[in-house]
Amino acid sequence: MMERRRDYSWLDNGQFVKDRIVLQILMANKELGLCCKARNEVRFNVITMHSIMDKAAQINQNLSVLCYALPRQPPHSFKFLECKIKNSTHSKNMFKIHGVLFLITKWVKYEELTQRKVFIPIKVPPELQELLEIYLLSICPMEIDIVQQLYGADSALLFHEYLYVEHGQRIYENSFSHTFHSISSAYWDCGTHINSYRQLIVVIGHVYLGSEFQILEEKDML
Repeated sequence: MMERRRDYSWLDNGQFVKDRIVLQILMANKELGLCCKARNEVRFNVITMHSIMDKAAQINQNLSVLCYALPRQPPHSFKFLECKIKNSTHSKNMFKIHGVLFLITKWVKYEELTQRKVFIPIKVPPELQELLEIYLLSICPMEIDIVQQLYGADSALLFHEYLYVEHGQRIYENSFSHTFHSISSAYWDCGTHINSYRQLIVVIGHVYLGSEFQILEEKDML
């Protein structure tokens, strides 16, 4: 947790999967037509690469909603979307401790008022942890290789450092709110944007946590 070396991540602490395994599978799929050999070089099909990136973006979007909807007070979306998987100008927001994955909220506005740095951890459920590990160890390296071809090194660097990236660009608040509304409509049958969802969780906390407090207070009075 205290490792501040730039570009460090728990993802580099071992060889967890075969290197570039997803890209190798896609390249070997002749029906997909990702690439072909011509004049002693490999040429990639740009249309197919964009199609693959579309599918990878859908996976990333679904993961982002699952991570945001964990049982906690949701952070502001702009802080949530800054989640770093590797150290860069700021340290990472994702830690793996004794095999358990944690997402960390840091660098919030009220640090100046409290004069203390904020470090709010949220434990990732095992099922979601497995999905995140599959994405980060297998799919994300494939995205980096394809983005390098499509958009260049600067865009590929974003996939190295940030969790929420698609099509060579970081995901920002408006886009994420639209994604959240679309997925919540499809799966929860109750479409909501980020601001509405945060207010809903605040109200739930006031109603249920407030009631528990009142019950305990009444017991003490008896």
